[in-house]
Amino acid sequence: MEDKVKLLNATQIKFLAMILMLIDHAWALFSSCYLWVDYIGRLAFPLFAFGITEGYKHTSNFKRYALRLLIFGIISEIPFNLMYASNIIYPFHQNVIFTLLFGLLTIKFIDNIKIQYKNHNWKKILLNILGISAISFLSIISFCDYGFYGVLMIACLYLFSKSKFLQLISMIFINCILFKGFFIPITIGNYTFEFVTQGFAVFALPIMWLYNGKKSLRREASQKTNKIVQYGSYIFYPAHMIILYILGNIIL
Repeated sequence: MEDKVKLLNATQIKFLAMILMLIDHAWALFSSCYLWVDYIGRLAFPLFAFGITEGYKHTSNFKRYALRLLIFGIISEIPFNLMYASNIIYPFHQNVIFTLLFGLLTIKFIDNIKIQYKNHNWKKILLNILGISAISFLSIISFCDYGFYGVLMIACLYLFSKSKFLQLISMIFINCILFKGFFIPITIGNYTFEFVTQGFAVFALPIMWLYNGKKSLRREASQKTNKIVQYGSYIFYPAHMIILYILGNIIL
């Protein structure tokens, strides 16, 4: 019965994340009147984070996967700077692909620790812990989108992939407690509390739980088709930011 409700494949979840990201970025540039658009936009990053954990599990070449993220992170930096700050160079905020790369490296280090723990190789365990610490520090000082909390989200989604309860608790902790920013005042009886709008990211979990473990609708999809979808999603990120920047300069 559980398999029957797992309706979404990896490609569908990726496309949904891209649409949500586009809507959120367009809202931020052109209008701040409809706040609900920003709320649903909060679901985009957790879905991309989930994609990284699944990509890591199924990749046949980790180094190539990481290198691809690095290359597209570099390619996307100028479009991101233009959209975000209307400047080619803006050192105070880096694009989200670097966050995804840091998250990918973190879960690789986590897996290395698991392997070396079984081998009782404490020296390599320490080196991998230092690797995680270095990545965490770099995610902070580089000002990448979502920063350390984004990397932590990827790590938690990976570590707790077999426990919906732990995924829920970790997502609530990261998005509703650690993240600061815009909030909605909610009053219950005589008590009013502030719900951080980043907390809407938690609602990405039910979408992840619908994942059926398949890459696409067609298992027999050709390697060429998979490559087009794969690289198309990478190209979409810098391309949509350039288009939004151009439209912003024309319209605004």
